Amino acid sequence: MILGLDVSTRTVGYSVVNGSGQVLLHGFIDLSEYSGLMDKTVIVRNILAAIPYDIETVVIEKSLLAFTSGASSAKTLQTLSAFNGIISWVCYELFATEPEYISATTARSMLGIKIPKGTKAKEAVMSWVMANVPSFIPAKTKTGSIKKECYDSADAIIVSLASHKLGV
Repeated sequence: MILGLDVSTRTVGYSVVNGSGQVLLHGFIDLSEYSGLMDKTVIVRNILAAIPYDIETVVIEKSLLAFTSGASSAKTLQTLSAFNGIISWVCYELFATEPEYISATTARSMLGIKIPKGTKAKEAVMSWVMANVPSFIPAKTKTGSIKKECYDSADAIIVSLASHKLGV
């Protein structure tokens, strides 16, 4: 079984894929109510420890390594990188396997997901996951739009399916 993670300090998306490439479990861990990295780590650890599958491979979406226009400050990148490392250690400790890392771009490419010009990648990923993963039904806000956290879950699905395709 492959555990795929999309780690951020606000939400951690997760997905479990079996040896046939079937998505067995997916969801997100909302960390917005917690302030410190250690408190967030405990929450993530407890939820990952409760996954009812024998995880053999852990794959984590690579964190941002550079600034993107209007997106992330140096402090944000540093905090995200630290949290990604902490969650990597938690996974190593829980599942006795060193995590693999894959970039979002590589994962999308492995699955043939193309980002049309003028479209946001997260929208293309969401459309692909909704069309290809029958068990994925994103939660909606009161106004009918897809909840932000569901995009993290979709990213985790992409990461785990790309890992399966790579044979990692």
